[in-house]
Amino acid sequence: MQWTAFYTQVFEFLEKQQLPPEEETILNSLSTQDKHWDWFKKACRHKTDEYEWFFLMAEDKPQGVCVIFHPKASKLSTGDIFYIEYLAVAPWNRDSLFNNRAFKGVGTLLLKCAITYATETLKLQPGFSLHALEQAEGYYLHIGMIHLSSEDKHDLKFFEMEADTAQKMVSTT
Repeated sequence: MQWTAFYTQVFEFLEKQQLPPEEETILNSLSTQDKHWDWFKKACRHKTDEYEWFFLMAEDKPQGVCVIFHPKASKLSTGDIFYIEYLAVAPWNRDSLFNNRAFKGVGTLLLKCAITYATETLKLQPGFSLHALEQAEGYYLHIGMIHLSSEDKHDLKFFEMEADTAQKMVSTT
């Protein structure tokens, strides 16, 4: 709800401006590929035992959310890992030409929490997979995930993080 209100304020502000020819650059910088996500519907659909929800709360509002599905067979090794259904940081935590992030590292912190929970509580091997929104592909490559084009679906590229990379990620502060 708060995320929708944020986007509404941004778009209302932009509508009132006399935007220069680089308007598309400004809009693209907002990272709105997930603005249509309906979190209430997702909560209703993903409430069985195979799903775990992680939230990062600060200043009385959600700063990010991660929803995982488990178990999921690894494509890179034997054993089960988890699959990230959704990972999103609040729009005010994304750099854009419109605003500076309120908090940095929200997505990484949520991933570390999910990896720790999956290995320690669910007894899965370290590592996870996901289908990435285009805006996040660079981040996933940066943290050491491997793109497996054979698993791509529609416009979403498939990535998996190997166990040793996941363990290193969790051990860094």
